[in-house]
This record gives sequence, structure tokens and C-alpha cells, in this order.
Amino acid sequence: MKKNLTIILILLFLVPSLYSQQNNSMLVKSGKVVFISTTNKLSFRGVGKSVSGKINFKDMSISIQIDLEDLRTGIKNRDDHMKENYLETHKFPFAIYTGTISKYNKTTGEAESFGTLTIHGVEKKNFRLLGKVKEENGSLFLNSNFRVTLREFNIEIPKLVILELSNDIDLEIDLEFINN
Repeated sequence: MKKNLTIILILLFLVPSLYSQQNNSMLVKSGKVVFISTTNKLSFRGVGKSVSGKINFKDMSISIQIDLEDLRTGIKNRDDHMKENYLETHKFPFAIYTGTISKYNKTTGEAESFGTLTIHGVEKKNFRLLGKVKEENGSLFLNSNFRVTLREFNIEIPKLVILELSNDIDLEIDLEFINN
């Protein structure tokens, strides 16, 4: 009963305020993913701007797909090595999140989703994605910060550069959704 009430409240407050009643979904117009690896010896960041995705308001689902081949750290050799040997983008070109929006606070913009995060061919179920949502000029902006642990996705940390790569990678995703 409480779960049904939560769903009804989400539908009453989230849906009308986030999109025109004529549309059932919104698509990613633009996006950016920033990842940061921090160790005692070295910190570096990478950026990717090839992101796609969709929010479906009928079933409150969200999907996000990041093209890992687009990630750039500013050093071409490091990028090539990361993609070829560790992310293996030739076999696993995308990081994918599919989930269901479970909470939304219209006042604060705080949102929560639970779903499956797939990286390197490994699915992590019940992955919690927290974010801030802002509506502006008919677009919906989503910002989320979270951490992934490379070992959980069968990505080995290179032995020779153990001091240069953290097992825990911090991520920030900024997305703009527009009406479909």
C-alpha cells in the first residue's frame, strides 16, 4: 500500500512538472561525463561527451548510454591504453544504466533511481543513482555524482601503474533532456 502511494505521489508531482502532458518521454539532447582517478601519487580526469538516453514517464524508467570510446584524459597514449587494455572498448563500447525513478522531491530537485549499471560486460543490479533535477525552458537537467569500483566490473588495475590508477573512480554526469 505504501509503495502504491509513493508511486501515485511521484506521478502527481513529478510528471506534470517535468514534461508537457502531450509527451510521454524525453531524450538526452546533450551530456557530459567526467571521471576522476585519485591516488596518493597521481590524480587525473577524463571527459566524454557522447551520451544518449531517455526518460519514459509512463513507467518512470530512465536509460543512459555512454560511449566509452569518446573518453579523453588529455594524453592520447593513456587514452589508447585505457580503452584497448582495460575498458576493452572494442568488445564493450558502452557503459549503460537502466533503472526506475523511485523518488523525486519537487522542492529540492533531489531524485533517486535504482537499476542496473553495465560496464565491461558486467551487470551490477540494484545500483542506486542519486541526482539533482532542474527544469528550465522546457528542458530537464540532471546532475549525478557517484563512484564505481573497477574490480566489481572485472577491470583489473595494471600492476605497473598501481600508484597511478585508483580502484575507485568518481563520476559526474550532466545531462540535458528535451521532449521527444
